[in-house]
Amino acid sequence: LIQRRPPDTKITLISGERYQRYSGLLPAWMAGYATEAEMSIDLVPLCQAAGIQWIQEDMLAMNATQRYVVTSTQPRLEYDLLSLNTGAETNLSWLSAAADRLLPIRPLSNFVRQWPLVLAQARQQASYKLAIVGAGAAAVELAMAAQVALQQISARHTVLLVCGQHLLPDFSPAQLKRVTQQLQRLNIAVVYARAVSADQELLLSNGQQQFVDQVIAATGTCAPNWTQHSTLACSEDGFIQVGATHQSVSHPEVFAVGDLCQRVDQPMARSGVHAVHAGAVLADNLLEYLDNRPLRPYLPKRRSLYLLSCGTPYAIGCWGRYSLEGAWIWWLKQRIDHRFVRQYQIKSL
Repeated sequence: LIQRRPPDTKITLISGERYQRYSGLLPAWMAGYATEAEMSIDLVPLCQAAGIQWIQEDMLAMNATQRYVVTSTQPRLEYDLLSLNTGAETNLSWLSAAADRLLPIRPLSNFVRQWPLVLAQARQQASYKLAIVGAGAAAVELAMAAQVALQQISARHTVLLVCGQHLLPDFSPAQLKRVTQQLQRLNIAVVYARAVSADQELLLSNGQQQFVDQVIAATGTCAPNWTQHSTLACSEDGFIQVGATHQSVSHPEVFAVGDLCQRVDQPMARSGVHAVHAGAVLADNLLEYLDNRPLRPYLPKRRSLYLLSCGTPYAIGCWGRYSLEGAWIWWLKQRIDHRFVRQYQIKSL
């Protein structure tokens, strides 16, 4: 993108965080098998090498009709072409009462700052109980990584996985069996009920109450509030609607990718796999748009390889309805994840 851009094009990156954390390495970092530096990408040398301006602030609002975005110090930053990849937020609509004991997985940068504090609190207590709320693969990986980390502190520390009626609803029965066996191996209790409140205790939909010291929410995504006031075409739940080229269906000079958007031409899961592959297509399309050339669609593959970390150096690999498991799967995942991050880790100029 940088090498092929027209010479009179000015590029500005707006991001509130200097370091971008790669979610694929998060479980390994939580369990102590990766360092924070190994999963972090520093934006400063990237911007320096690319010759682009970086504004270290969060985007607070935008107006697509008048073509400007708003940050805390930039009340009207105008653009000709806009690419959005701010991510979504964790849906906390029914867990907000947890307040000081609630830690959402998103934004990831905040979670990375808070997780060491969770471990520090666990070191001060004879027994510590952590609840992971969520039914997807991310919740499962978090639960297993957290259990390994807490067990290294004390054998009395435990993790509870609250998953609702169904755990991993998109997995095949054989894949689910592999996952449940790994949860049992780590002595992680799975509660098949929904967490409906987390005030003093974790209240479950089956009427039971669980006392926990901390709740980590991996409960799916919701769109940030600013999308509803952006004048962009959005879904009923606020996600930016895009077509096959990841171009806004209402404003052709706006593109969006990742968890922030919703494809209108076909259903597409919000996953890191699609975000990475669609991002590469988006980069090309931005250049094609500047040169008034035809854009190309992002065509998601029917099947993607999913590697699920199991806390210790062990992982489950899933492809379609098929799956394998073992230490070698974990090694493969680590190699892929580290290689992906290293390609963006450059030193400051």
